[in-house]
This record gives sequence, C-alpha cells and structure tokens, in this order.
Amino acid sequence: MMYEGDAINQGYPNSSVTRYYNFDVARARLSPDGFEKEMIVINGQFPGPLIEANWGDWISVNVTNSVRDPEEGTATHWHAFLQQETPLYDGVQSVQQCPIAPGSSFTYTFRADHVGTSFYRSHYFAQIAGGASAPIVINGPQHQDFDYDIGPPILGLASQGNISYPFLSAGPGEWDGTIVNPENPLRRDTHILQPGDHLVTQFQADNPGIWPYHCHIAWHVSSGFYVNIMERPDDLLHRPKIPQVVDEACRDWNEWSRHNIVTQIGSGVKAKAKSRIRMMRQEQVGEQFHW
Repeated sequence: MMYEGDAINQGYPNSSVTRYYNFDVARARLSPDGFEKEMIVINGQFPGPLIEANWGDWISVNVTNSVRDPEEGTATHWHAFLQQETPLYDGVQSVQQCPIAPGSSFTYTFRADHVGTSFYRSHYFAQIAGGASAPIVINGPQHQDFDYDIGPPILGLASQGNISYPFLSAGPGEWDGTIVNPENPLRRDTHILQPGDHLVTQFQADNPGIWPYHCHIAWHVSSGFYVNIMERPDDLLHRPKIPQVVDEACRDWNEWSRHNIVTQIGSGVKAKAKSRIRMMRQEQVGEQFHW
C-alpha cells in the first residue's frame, strides 16, 4: 500500500490493473443545445466517453488527432490527477508535450491516484469550448469519512431528464469570514474570481515537474495570463529518460508545423521553461533534450 489511514487523496494502493481507452478527436456537426453547430468532439459524441477506473489502477488512453478542414493540433489534459512520477503525461501542450499533430496519436499512461469525479478535456487553445471534454470517475472505498453528500453529479441528473435544482433557489448565503475546517480544505484545482478579487494558493512541493498555472479562460491564456511552476528542478535531472512517445510527438509536430501556419496559442513563457530544463540536462548529464 502507498497510503496511510484516511489519507485517501495523498497515496494509492497498487491494484495491478490497467484500464485501456481509445479516443479519436475530430470535427462533427451536433446539436448539444438543440441547434446544430460544428464541434470538436471525442469519439463523435458530446460529452466525450466516460473514463471509469478504481483507485490505484493504471489508465492508458490512446488519443488520435483526426481534426480536419482545417487541421490543427490537440492534446488531452486530466484534471485533478497528481501525476506522481508521470509529469510528462499531464497533457498540457508545449509544457509536458508537443501538440499531437494531425494524423498522429499519443498514448497517455498515468495512475488513478485521485478518488472521486473529475473531467478531462483538450488543452489545445479553445477546443474545450468546441466540445472536447468528458467526465472521469475514480471509484474508491466507501468507508472513508466525508463532510457532505450532495447526491449524484448535475451532469448525471440532467442526462436522466431531471433539470430541477431546488437548492439554487436558496440564494448565495453569507460567509462569516472563518475557515470552518482547515484540516480538510476545498478539493479543487479551478477557482472563479470576481473582478477585484484575489486568490492565495498553497501546495506541498512533493511532485517534481513543470506544472502550468494559468487562467482557465482560453483567450486569457493566449494573451499571456500563464506561468509555469518548475517544482524541484534538481530532482528532474534524476528522472528516467523521456518516454519515446513524447519524442515521437514532437518529431511529428515539428514536421507538420514546418508546412502549416500555427495560430499563436500561448504567451511564450512555456518556451522559457522548456529551455531551462534543456539547458540543465545538457550541462549536468550531457544529454540532448529534444522538443
């Protein structure tokens, strides 16, 4: 076992099980709200296919880029997963990997180290707004303590035809300014900030890698509202060799982008972080670090 006591989201068991999925990302004309529109979806459906696994399983997802007319890259990011020892499979294009070139595939392999419901989505420009997103459910032990049971997810209720949410009529309520339970803080990785508001984020530096910290409005990211956090860079030098699938993805993307105009989709800080890792490896271990 890789966990202690009730620390359900701070470790994981080893189930020795791998869950396999195959995704095809492509354009389609669908009517998610009753009006037909062009979308970018996964396996021809919206939302995309549900990923379901048990706590401690491995998840292997092969993603093929079939986006055409026009062609563009893609990448898949998995929300709420710690990616311990697998930072290069986090799915943020130009940070952990190059975009998946049209006609190419990329296989993500990572541990189900998080219990609960989350989602995955495209991390290439605004493809999430086009429909490339779907839920993930990681089943865990039912004996663990929890604060509140709010019932099934809203997405599940809506798919069953129940679109009445009476708790919304209660209003926003009032906060007295105190933290009710500091030992069990809010578990989420995306927050909504009102104009003039602020957010203080604190996390434990226990996962070496390059991690994006950015606004979740796509055009804000493209305008530069984006930074990279390089966590424990010295430890990155002792990580295993970059997986072949990552090198192949960059080779395919470099070849495709030589002959195609790529829309500007980032602020440039990503390139600086990559250059820093490349330089560290070349100086200390004498290896080429190709992107």
